[in-house]
Amino acid sequence: MVDGAGQFTLTGDDDDDEDRDELNEVKGEVSRLTGTCPVLTFVAGTRVVITNGATTFDDSCSDIRNRVRVEARGSRAADGTFTATRVEVDDQDLLHLLIELG
Repeated sequence: MVDGAGQFTLTGDDDDDEDRDELNEVKGEVSRLTGTCPVLTFVAGTRVVITNGATTFDDSCSDIRNRVRVEARGSRAADGTFTATRVEVDDQDLLHLLIELG
């Protein structure tokens, strides 16, 4: 999670996830993106998401940018980080990205 000071805060229990799907899926706007494809770390919503060489990108890894909404599937570690096995950029955000790139 990201605390009020903008620091990554990892916790093992986030108020007992409301839905079991939350354990396997993260949706949100990308922020604090670091790394080089395919090894990225970013925040989506309130979760720290990690990708690696085994992650499948439904679009292109280079489409992952700050302020773009994504849906990631994978698994949550005990420390609260989320390792993505698949990442998809929101279709509307991808369209806007393509228009920006011309």
